[in-house]
Amino acid sequence: MEDRIYRDMALFQERHWWFRARRDILCTIIGNLELPEKTSILEIGCGTGGNIGMLKQFGYVSAMDTDELAVAWAKKISHLKIDKGGLPDNFPFYPHKFDLICLFDVLEHIERDLDALKETIKWLKDEGWIIITVPAHMFLFGIHDINMHHFRRYSKEKLKQMLMGLNLEIVKLTYFNTILFPAMILARCLDYFIKGENSTGYNIPYLFLNQLLYRLFTMEKQIINIMDMPVGSSLIAVCKKSRN
Repeated sequence: MEDRIYRDMALFQERHWWFRARRDILCTIIGNLELPEKTSILEIGCGTGGNIGMLKQFGYVSAMDTDELAVAWAKKISHLKIDKGGLPDNFPFYPHKFDLICLFDVLEHIERDLDALKETIKWLKDEGWIIITVPAHMFLFGIHDINMHHFRRYSKEKLKQMLMGLNLEIVKLTYFNTILFPAMILARCLDYFIKGENSTGYNIPYLFLNQLLYRLFTMEKQIINIMDMPVGSSLIAVCKKSRN
């Protein structure tokens, strides 16, 4: 991504409704896993470090990103060693495998996404967990995806087929950001006609609207562990690595 996107991410990630609500939902998902004591966690594509504080609740966190600016920001806010590296060919060396690996909106940035997953799984312990989020539905592909340097958005079936070809048990695969999905479609329609530099909803909205959108989105954490969502602007996959 461009440097301006990383700078904006660093400024937005604590206050923007989308980042906040997604963290809440991910925290609920992770909290429902059967993780060992002293869980070792790796976040691949940590960006400017907005998720690291949440992940620290569950264990010892390592993190990596491809961008030097992002690595610097992540180090600053997390006080951790953040590695520079990427998938599938520039993976840093770690002295151990991990109990939990997280790829939060990462695969869409990688042209060889299947190779990236294969490399990732090499670093996952047997019976370890991997959580993946990706943007959904190619018909939503627009200026936001272009600015973010996305190669694609995913269908549920495409992501499922990728995961089934690997040594993984798919424990959960569902859409999310369902409640605001109609608003997302409207926003992408506006983008098509307005042709602005940034997508509709990119910046932090006024306080009342920001809080309203946060509350609507974060409502999904109450039900996502109970049932799958029929549609949404994102997908989440929770998988467990089988024993060899």
